[in-house]
Amino acid sequence: MMIFELIIRLINPRKRRVLALAEMNMEKEKFLLFKKEFLREFGNSEFVRDMERELTKSGKVRSGAAPAEWDGQK
Repeated sequence: MMIFELIIRLINPRKRRVLALAEMNMEKEKFLLFKKEFLREFGNSEFVRDMERELTKSGKVRSGAAPAEWDGQK
């Protein structure tokens, strides 16, 4: 297993727990805004892309399928 896949596999359950806690403690409108920003920061559009770029620079990730494609996400 590549380190990139391991990191994604470990962080996804934590993201779900944070979102579940936020949803329980926020008004719906505020939660939806929080969720959108949280997923932008820690999802494929920010964190995953930045991590892939950094790991690729250091030679720890090979080119190939995009991270979203590994998990069936898009």
